[in-house]
Amino acid sequence: MPLVNKEKPQSRQVAYLLHGTEGEQREPANVGYFHRADRLREEAEARGWKSVVKYDRRDPADRSAIRRMLRSSWLLEAFKDCRCVYTAGATTAAMAAWAMRNSHTPVLYDIHTPPVGEKWLQFRLAKSLRNFVVYLEACLTESVAIKRSDYILWSSLVQREYYMRRGFRHDRLREVRHGVDIGRFNSGPVPNSRPRLLVYAGTMVPYQGADKLVEAFAAMPKGDLRLRMIGFTDKEKGLRDMADRAGIETMPQIPQSDVADAMKDAHGTTIIAHRDNKKYKNGAAPTKWPESLALGRPILSMDVYDTALMIPQLKVGWVVENSVEGLVFGMSSLRDCSIEELQAMGQRAREEASRNYAWPVIGDKFSNIIEEAVRK
Repeated sequence: MPLVNKEKPQSRQVAYLLHGTEGEQREPANVGYFHRADRLREEAEARGWKSVVKYDRRDPADRSAIRRMLRSSWLLEAFKDCRCVYTAGATTAAMAAWAMRNSHTPVLYDIHTPPVGEKWLQFRLAKSLRNFVVYLEACLTESVAIKRSDYILWSSLVQREYYMRRGFRHDRLREVRHGVDIGRFNSGPVPNSRPRLLVYAGTMVPYQGADKLVEAFAAMPKGDLRLRMIGFTDKEKGLRDMADRAGIETMPQIPQSDVADAMKDAHGTTIIAHRDNKKYKNGAAPTKWPESLALGRPILSMDVYDTALMIPQLKVGWVVENSVEGLVFGMSSLRDCSIEELQAMGQRAREEASRNYAWPVIGDKFSNIIEEAVRK
C-alpha cells in the first residue's frame, strides 16, 4: 500500500493530472482542453511554481473512468512532493480526489465542460451501449469530483450556477475564464470590404451544431456573404462535402498557433451549438469566445452558454435563436451592418479581451488560487 501524505509538503510544486497517456500524441479533438491546461501551467511556472505532469491512463487501452479512479493510489507517490493537484475535467478530478482523500493535498477541479449533460446528449445523438456506459460513468465521476474536490474552477456563470445547485460550497468556487494571447490575435480594425466574411473555428461533432451553420449559409442569397469553417477531420467528410457544395470555405483542424492567421480577414465570428445544447450542455464555455473578442470582431452567437448574456451587455454582436432561421437572420445582420458599427463592436470586443481575458490576467487569478489552496 502506498503511503498517505499526512504531512503537508513544503515545495513549490504543483501537480497536473490530464486526460491521455504519457508519451502518446494528444488527440487533435482536445486541442482546446490541452491549450487551457498548458497555458495555466505555464502561467504558474512564470510565477515560481514548478510542475509535475501526469496523465490518467497508464494503459492506453483502459477506457473505464471508474476503474482508473479506483486504481488511482499510484498518484500518492507521483504527487508526494506537490502542494496541490490541478485536474482538467471531471474524470481526472474524481481520480485525484479519490487518491488524495486521506491526504492534506488539495485538489483543484477545472470544469472545462460539465460532463453529465454532454455525455447524455452524445448518447441521444448516437445511442449505443458504450455511450450509455460512458454517461453512467460521467454521473459517478462528477459526483465524486463535486464531493471530494477542494476547489472548483469555473469559466462560465452557467457552470458556477450548475455546481452550486449540485451542492458544492459556494465559497470554494473560483473564476478562471478562458484566456487568449492578445498580441497574437491583434488583427486591426474590421476590414471595409465586401462580401462580408463570417468565420467559425471549432469542432464539427454532431452536438456542436455545425450542420445548422451549413444549412443556414445554403439558404442565404448567393454572393451576399462568405463563410469559412475551420476544424474538419476525416470523421466529418460527409459534412465537409455538403459545405463544399454550398460554397463554404472549408479548412481542416489546424494548430492553435495558426488560428489567428486563419481568422484575421474575418468581418465577424460565430458561436454555434446543437439545438439541445441549452438543455443538456449549456455549461460549456467556448474557448473561441476570448479569441473572437481579442480578434476585434463582432460575434454572432446562438442563444446558448453565457456568451448569449454577455454579447448584448458588451454590445459586441448578435444573439439569435438556436435554429437555421436564427442563423440566417444573424448572417443577414452581419451583411447589412454598417462598417462603422462593425468596427465599433470590434473595438469594444478587443477592449474587453484586454481587460479580462489576457493570459497574464488569467494567470494571476490561477496563481492566487494556488496560493490560497496551499495555505489552507
